[in-house]
Amino acid sequence: MNSAIGVHVLLLWFLASGAFPQPDRAQDPPAISGTWTATVGDSQTLRGRWIGQSLPHDSMSAHGSWTLTGPSGKTALTGTWSARKSAKGWQGTWSAKAVTGRGAAGTWEADLPSEPNVTIQDFLERLSKQEIAGTWRSGRLAGSWWLKGKARPSSP
Repeated sequence: MNSAIGVHVLLLWFLASGAFPQPDRAQDPPAISGTWTATVGDSQTLRGRWIGQSLPHDSMSAHGSWTLTGPSGKTALTGTWSARKSAKGWQGTWSAKAVTGRGAAGTWEADLPSEPNVTIQDFLERLSKQEIAGTWRSGRLAGSWWLKGKARPSSP
């Protein structure tokens, strides 16, 4: 038998037999989704939707995506976010890209204490029961934000 064919047969056998570990989707943390509102300075209010989940093997980190809805109700920006619980509290980064191609990025903080036994998944699940607020910054721009959420059975 040709050695290349033998390698392919062996590889197929490994895959079929389960010899390689496969991702266990049943253990992925549930995704949480909801709506957000943010201010830009004192004059402008923005709105959109978000989705996220904690990282499967790091209970202090999460990631997700978000959209900004324009005045017409259509998506004007899409972006991603990440979060990390630290001794200072709940902090993260965000990035966005406009439909026109322009981008922006910044940081955010939540107005919640860093409770020792609370994981980032607890933080996300808390959003289904209460609104959580915080602040954001991008260069010279800054404002406040508010999140509302609900449990979502699928991943982002």
